[in-house]
Amino acid sequence: MAKKDKYTFSFWEKMLLRLGPPLGARSVIAWNRSCRVVAREDEDRESSVLNRCGGCIYATWHQRMFWFFYDFGSRHVTMMISRSKDGEYANALALRLGFYSVRGSNSFNGREAMSELIELLKKRQGYKAGMIADGPTGPPPPPQNGFDQDCRRNGSADYPDDVRRQAAYRL
Repeated sequence: MAKKDKYTFSFWEKMLLRLGPPLGARSVIAWNRSCRVVAREDEDRESSVLNRCGGCIYATWHQRMFWFFYDFGSRHVTMMISRSKDGEYANALALRLGFYSVRGSNSFNGREAMSELIELLKKRQGYKAGMIADGPTGPPPPPQNGFDQDCRRNGSADYPDDVRRQAAYRL
């Protein structure tokens, strides 16, 4: 962590933070490898958005983040992850799956994190970023207002991650 946060971890929480992300990453990979991808839609659209805009911000929702963690980690997307105690676990898992991260949320250091994310998008052609657009407690789609405003301010395209499933269990 770059700066001291206002929470501390107990011995057991530190153990969970050390052991949980490697086990969680293996579980995410194993579970998603057991799923069959029938079709990937809009890959051409995604490429054209990256070429036209120079970068994009992916949006997903909490209920879909299990697949997002698996599918987008190999693309080295930079995620905005909450600077909370729970965010420490999510960040450690995301880093293990291949993501980069900036830390912040709408309730704590969000503006700074979004500014950092936007600077990364502006500096590098074809850069990809992502966020959970429904906030920590929902609601389900559409994304919160800040997501659209950030995309417009940055000049990048928002590219919602929409996974359709047949006979699927939702977490």
